[in-house]
Amino acid sequence: MFRWGVDADDALGAQILLGAIGLYAVESPMAFGATPDEQETSPVMFEALLERKSIATVVAYECSETEGCEAARGLAATVAALFEDDPTSWAMRWLVAHCDLVLGDIDSAAVVLDDLPGSTGYLPVLIDRARLAIARSQAKEAQKLLREAERLVEDLPKLTLLPHTYRKVIDDLQDEIEVWADNTPPPMARRNERCPCGSGRKYKVCHLGRELHPIEDRSLWLYHKMVRFAREQADDEIDSLAGVLTDVMGEPSLWAEMIKAPLISDVVLHEEEFEQGFLDGRLSTLPDDEVLLAQQWMLVDRTVFEVESTSPGSIELRDLGTGEMIEVVNVDDNPMSRPGSLLIGRPLPVGDIYRAFSGFMALRPDLVQAALSVLDDKDPDALMELLGSMHRAPEIRNTDGHEMEPTEVTWSLPDGADVAEALGRAGLTDDGDSWTLVRDTANQSNALVASIQLDGDTMLGSTNSVERAGELLELIAEHVPDAVHLSTKVSALDEFDENDPPELPNQAEMLANPEIRAAIEAHMATYETEWLDSTIPALGGRTPREAAADPIAREDLIRLLASFPEVDDGAVGMSPARLRAALGL
Repeated sequence: MFRWGVDADDALGAQILLGAIGLYAVESPMAFGATPDEQETSPVMFEALLERKSIATVVAYECSETEGCEAARGLAATVAALFEDDPTSWAMRWLVAHCDLVLGDIDSAAVVLDDLPGSTGYLPVLIDRARLAIARSQAKEAQKLLREAERLVEDLPKLTLLPHTYRKVIDDLQDEIEVWADNTPPPMARRNERCPCGSGRKYKVCHLGRELHPIEDRSLWLYHKMVRFAREQADDEIDSLAGVLTDVMGEPSLWAEMIKAPLISDVVLHEEEFEQGFLDGRLSTLPDDEVLLAQQWMLVDRTVFEVESTSPGSIELRDLGTGEMIEVVNVDDNPMSRPGSLLIGRPLPVGDIYRAFSGFMALRPDLVQAALSVLDDKDPDALMELLGSMHRAPEIRNTDGHEMEPTEVTWSLPDGADVAEALGRAGLTDDGDSWTLVRDTANQSNALVASIQLDGDTMLGSTNSVERAGELLELIAEHVPDAVHLSTKVSALDEFDENDPPELPNQAEMLANPEIRAAIEAHMATYETEWLDSTIPALGGRTPREAAADPIAREDLIRLLASFPEVDDGAVGMSPARLRAALGL
């Protein structure tokens, strides 16, 4: 009684109905009673109970999720069949229609809701009829029904769950239709003329007041209907995909935000093929032009685009998979929409233009081939993993590919020990203030991998990874056996105060020294030459020379070089201009 805000009789009546539905769900013969007499009379009781306004309000509230609605629909259909010839019996037929709406079968629900006698004063029936009007894009009719329902919600007991839930449903539907209900489409004909729909009736008794907005405008409403369907019918799929995305991002706390993201719902609609379910339940209810548009959208796959040009409110995109050019309108100006940017999205056609209802996500050049492969497979989880990887905090690694973890190793030395000769045998070089270990790494020649400082009877080694610290420990154990290992301290990068960065050498002063400048320039020239023949992930594993000779990969190479910063006058660095010249670009 407290939960529903009803009296004892109505609470008992609602429990009887919901209990019967629960028994029907497990195929119990007790659903209609324990004796032949009960089984014969229970349908009459069920119908009579559901005709009570308060009980209908409770049962609709309890049967508002897809889970459990199959059983409610089955029991209601069984009872309704027994009263098929009785035009005054409507309650169980309405419950069938209510469950059809919850399960997404709008067409079946429409057959019943259009024919219900004298039941408009029931709160859940008003909301169900408003849902049907929305499916038909009849915004003003839906608004009228929702306002009536809103007045009935005010009469529900305040300290119960029902008014809060019903008010949220009404508010969500009103938000969806507000712009369409407040803006009347132009008339199709004069009042006394034949209606253009072909019904043969006069316009004033046919479509007057029920005109539809132009499909170019209504396309947004159609998409909103599809998204609502996905969220009502595929909440588990949405939850799962949002979980995959945020886990890969390393930000599980964003899950509650990501389940609302338009992209997730769009992936459920298209890659998980819920678009077909949306259409299957609305072929007779949606306006014909919306059916055709939704069918057209089903043929549009997500892909990778390059921004070719921009203008106020629109961008021109080139599909990297097909080379097709499209114009997308109603796009805000932001860094992602600048020429040369790469985007993943599924803009949908509306006449001669496209609308990006589900938005775009920026794509790094090195992920183009991987993205095209994932999108071709239409694997929703793989797509979420790819998108999540682009927003994951970068893993900082050294030139050996090890995770960057500053590591300090401390040894004690015997009193008066001279370890200079031993450190030299270990491959370290005396640089005056310290001893350094330099070698070729996986991604760099002559890289500094470790340093050692001597302080009396203490020797302190520094590396930027645990693996390199292990390498240093082995060298010292072999060549300085008298050194006693005291400790190894590993620090996380986030332990360093970003407001107190290490002091860096003044580059201008360094480059002013002719010898240093010549050495750096020679190193950079060697590096650029090696880079031209190195396999580059952003080029699909090709070398720049190979990509320059490939008509398709050549464009990836041009975009990659365009992303390199130009070297300032007087500075020394990797020059994209020199690389273009070397590659004949």
